[in-house]
Amino acid sequence: MISGHKLHALIIHKEPFFAPIKETLAGIGYASFDLVSSAAAARAAMRRRSPDLIVTAYRLPDGTASEAMNAICGAREYPVVFVTIETDAVLNWLPSAVIVTRPYEQLALEIAVEEAILKPYSSRRVRGRPLGGSTALLYS
Repeated sequence: MISGHKLHALIIHKEPFFAPIKETLAGIGYASFDLVSSAAAARAAMRRRSPDLIVTAYRLPDGTASEAMNAICGAREYPVVFVTIETDAVLNWLPSAVIVTRPYEQLALEIAVEEAILKPYSSRRVRGRPLGGSTALLYS
């Protein structure tokens, strides 16, 4: 918690992955969650409450995370962690992504969250080269 602010996470994934991701995030201080499985539902959740963290799959039933992140984040920066087996697809789109490969250990997700906070996603950065020539951080 930061100065009385309860940390809120948006989890965009398939339902079977909600519980383990939520459990890990709760263990590191996240107190509330929006659990959605599509880009459309993520946009609706963002209109209700801006998250402190986004954890997402790459492939969504109504598109990809790249389309969803560009639509829901816009120019604002958000810490984003991709929990996926599609690391190549993420890297082709966002070379500076923070990725946790499935299956993963709880510690890998915890470390990835810390990294994502240090280098938040913004659609402004996708169009050009990653800042400082940074590369993806892969955890498994």
